Amino acid sequence: MSDQVDLKRCAHCGAWIPGTATMCASCGTSDVDGTRTGGPRRAAPRPAAVRLPRGWTVSRVLIWMNVAYLLWALRVQFAYTPNVSVLEAVISPSGMNRGNLVAGAYIHNAVVRGQWWRIFTAFFLHAGLIHIGMNMFVLARIGPFLEEIVGPVRFLVIYLVSGICSTLAISFWFVVVLHTPGAAMMLGASGAIFGVLGALAAYALRAGNMRGRALGKRLWRDIAFMLFIGWIIPMVSNTGHVGGLLPGALFGLLIGSRFTDRVNPPGQRPWLAAAAFLSALTLVALAHGVYYSIQSLGGR
Repeated sequence: MSDQVDLKRCAHCGAWIPGTATMCASCGTSDVDGTRTGGPRRAAPRPAAVRLPRGWTVSRVLIWMNVAYLLWALRVQFAYTPNVSVLEAVISPSGMNRGNLVAGAYIHNAVVRGQWWRIFTAFFLHAGLIHIGMNMFVLARIGPFLEEIVGPVRFLVIYLVSGICSTLAISFWFVVVLHTPGAAMMLGASGAIFGVLGALAAYALRAGNMRGRALGKRLWRDIAFMLFIGWIIPMVSNTGHVGGLLPGALFGLLIGSRFTDRVNPPGQRPWLAAAAFLSALTLVALAHGVYYSIQSLGGR
């Protein structure tokens, strides 16, 4: 039996549903193609496991969190270098090094000393405007598409797990392989974004129709090209990219293709539990980063 999924949008709520579906699992209508003028009364929508404000998505929330934490790191940077211009700080690749280090960039030796929160804060920090601009552009283009297919809860888990694995992969590379635990300062959301790309590429290639598989192949070519660029640019860490890509791709290979799963609260419970746990850890970690920064500034 084929596990390929031919997708179409519900004419009433816009949700992605299987191409052969006669009822939308999201809003309950039986007029999924919008071809009837009459007919049975549309069923009431099923209660959503997670409901965001109208117009908001998890992708958008993550983008604004990245922007907000960049601004905080910039504030910390100016406390140490008040005479540096804003443009110089956000354009130079090293212009925010001190602020990022204090605000939570990943340093293995610091994590060993108990600053576990750096595992999370590292993928909300960026080395300036170009760095965050490139990452958020990709997240804004790809994130909502994957989020609409798998649902916001699964998307959040994929993003956070990929970000964590990206950070830890860099630590493993420098500590276990190269035996230089103090050599790496890791920051940036690219590992988490590679996880999103890998999940979408693997899912489209595994469960898509002809156009879906073509999208999956194109995404894998794009991923290979980005890894090649990362290999030839010294400041880019392909270790972190691959560290985020692999768990994302694994999610894409294993995640279910039944669209009712993402609107059925009982089927969401494990994902909701994982998302709640990871979200709580992330928020606590970011609060730790802010508190540590304030303490560091107060001790100057």
